Amino acid sequence: MLESTNNMQSYIDESKFVISEAGYFTTHELISRSKPGILIPGERRIDNQELRAIKYEENGLGFCVMPEEGLDSLVARSLELFTNTKQYEQIQSNCERYYTCFEPTNNIENLLRGIIS
Repeated sequence: MLESTNNMQSYIDESKFVISEAGYFTTHELISRSKPGILIPGERRIDNQELRAIKYEENGLGFCVMPEEGLDSLVARSLELFTNTKQYEQIQSNCERYYTCFEPTNNIENLLRGIIS
């Protein structure tokens, strides 16, 4: 378990997937690196972690496990990422597509096309 680091990118890059709270920067690091994750909203729900984690899963970017779901749900989702290669690759593809739509170099037409499709 990693509590804090100055080089989060290297830990993300070296991992098969990441289990983390659904913080804004962590979520975007996962998406930008096409790294599947399991987001668990933290106790501080004032910063939209719950909504962010739900939307993350709804958009096929990884999984969301609510704290009240318990360890069994977290283990089941982890096993899915370890064993289901097709699903793992689909999540990576979804992250790449999602991130590409929001790169500053893309024009508004590409941005809208990514949101609508």
